Amino acid sequence: APTATVPITAPVDAPGQYSNQADVSSNETGSAKTDADGNPDNGISPTVFTAVGTGDSAVPNLVVSKSAKVVQQAHPDGLLHPGDVLEYDLVVENNGAAPATGVALTDPLPTGTTLLQAQASQGSVTTTASNVAVNVGDMEPGALVTVTLQVHVNASLGTVLSNTAGAACAESTPGCDVVSNTVTNTVVA
Repeated sequence: APTATVPITAPVDAPGQYSNQADVSSNETGSAKTDADGNPDNGISPTVFTAVGTGDSAVPNLVVSKSAKVVQQAHPDGLLHPGDVLEYDLVVENNGAAPATGVALTDPLPTGTTLLQAQASQGSVTTTASNVAVNVGDMEPGALVTVTLQVHVNASLGTVLSNTAGAACAESTPGCDVVSNTVTNTVVA
């Protein structure tokens, strides 16, 4: 089937999230909405994008992602057992158009774990029995900081270890008070 691409350039007045969806029609087909991913099996969705601003309207925008993997096992089966070592890998990114100042990351440890080590690619790390705090400092637009935590699993069979981190910066913008995705791991026998 023939296709056509129509570029549209429009000014954006302020930083924020924007949504756009066109209505396409012809004498032969009638009216149809455009689909952001081109896959009609998952519904017709608009194209959504975030404008970060420039000049005076530029703002930082922190994004925190988190993953977990078992790095030391009593039983080498890929499952999480009591006594195993679980590693949390975090990435903090400023994908905004302005520097983020005074960036701080906090990661409350799940009950049933004991912290073995914590390190960050930038800033200083402070730990307690139940929390890891990283004073990252300033982050330029596009900057990434990685944080790696290793915990010993003390939890018993069936315990679900749930972990979410948060990050904040000194600027008073919505992109400066964010949380990561939540990672869950279930302890098996």
